Amino acid sequence: MADLDAYMGLLREAYEAPVTAVAAAAARRGPRRFLGSLYLGTVVPDTAEVYNILGAAERRQGRVEPAAHAFEAALRLEPESPAARQNLGQIRLEQGRALLEARRFLAAAAELREAIALLPASAAAHNDLGVALASVNDVAAAAAQFRQAVVLNPEFVEARRNLTAAEALLR
Repeated sequence: MADLDAYMGLLREAYEAPVTAVAAAAARRGPRRFLGSLYLGTVVPDTAEVYNILGAAERRQGRVEPAAHAFEAALRLEPESPAARQNLGQIRLEQGRALLEARRFLAAAAELREAIALLPASAAAHNDLGVALASVNDVAAAAAQFRQAVVLNPEFVEARRNLTAAEALLR
């Protein structure tokens, strides 16, 4: 169902694109496949939003690497996309958890810091950054991020739980 939703979202994006933009994109990049379709490859605009949609669909299906590639493509097109930054940070966090690699957690932290710089009121980004920092044993910095997430969204249960755990470790 998620793939169908993503596909429908891409079709909607394609059909809402101005004809001149589609023609210019097709002329600029030539034939390409998008989700296996030459048609979609021609009519779907090359935008960060489209790659974010695709990355989110891949992530919902548990395909972490294709999701990461989609979010990276979004950032190549729009480096200041807070959604793509946050999504890539979350993917790096998932990769770190799966592989238990500090470098993945540090990569997640870097992406999430950039996401926060672009969208400072994102409680989710602060919480995710806290998780990444806690994963590399920087508990004090993690607690500060969890605290900020709770300030931004006092009803954010996961951030409250994470803050409680981090504060317990600091005692």
